[in-house]
Amino acid sequence: MKKWIKNLVLGTFIVAFLTSCGGSLDGDFHKSKTVSFTKLAYVVEHRASSNSKEKFEVIRTKAKFDEIYLKYKDYQYFPKPSIDFNNELILYLNMGGFNSGGFDIKVSKITRYNNTIKVYVKTTQSSTGCFVTDAITEPRLFIKMSNKNSQNIEFIKTHEVIKCAM
Repeated sequence: MKKWIKNLVLGTFIVAFLTSCGGSLDGDFHKSKTVSFTKLAYVVEHRASSNSKEKFEVIRTKAKFDEIYLKYKDYQYFPKPSIDFNNELILYLNMGGFNSGGFDIKVSKITRYNNTIKVYVKTTQSSTGCFVTDAITEPRLFIKMSNKNSQNIEFIKTHEVIKCAM
């Protein structure tokens, strides 16, 4: 019986020690670092059709940025920025087309651990019955960040339905 109590106390001590050092029970002992980023533009374009699909993309070249930038007409409010693609990259987040307003997209944080960068994307929509714009919309977001150690970028999306105030 004493051996059982000894093992329980020792096990409790090990778990307490590891979690106080930033570890977790699943063997994840690292701490990720926050990566700074700049929001270049948030555009909700009113379009003629809602057939575009959700797309999260890493843009590493001027040619690709030009291709995406020139594709849309609402950028008169978003002057094309000068990007140094030797040191920076663009994250292009397109929520897709919708038959109404009430949709939003944002980046809540970006973290790095070793060679993996995680981009936390939050999308929201208004619940049924809310008053929203009666137009086809396509929310898009452009984020600028350093391209240092950016070979592996993961997008982690969460989605929330917002209840409207009645």
